Amino acid sequence: MHPRELMTEIKGIMAFLITPFDANSWRRPDEEGIRGNVRFFSEKRVNVLVPCGGLGEITQLTLDDHKMAIKAVVEESSRSLVVPGVGPATKLGITVAKYAETVGADGVLVFPPP
Repeated sequence: MHPRELMTEIKGIMAFLITPFDANSWRRPDEEGIRGNVRFFSEKRVNVLVPCGGLGEITQLTLDDHKMAIKAVVEESSRSLVVPGVGPATKLGITVAKYAETVGADGVLVFPPP
């Protein structure tokens, strides 16, 4: 049984993940950096991981960036719930939330539009 299936409520330590960017292109998120962050927090037994969680970079990510980050966190996480941030625009938020569900995220954290 996957550890996520044992959790019935969100509790414990929740980490809002930064989105590292490629050293050679400040506009391109660094997928391996994202995966490395997930491995670090998973090893520390963090209960909930929040990619695209509003640490300032969420408005700079394209739809493809959001999808890549969420999928990478879901794939890399073995112990933690994954609850990506969605928003701040309504259409983008809906699209990202539906995508998060298809790749196995455990929920979403919805940011209201400005």
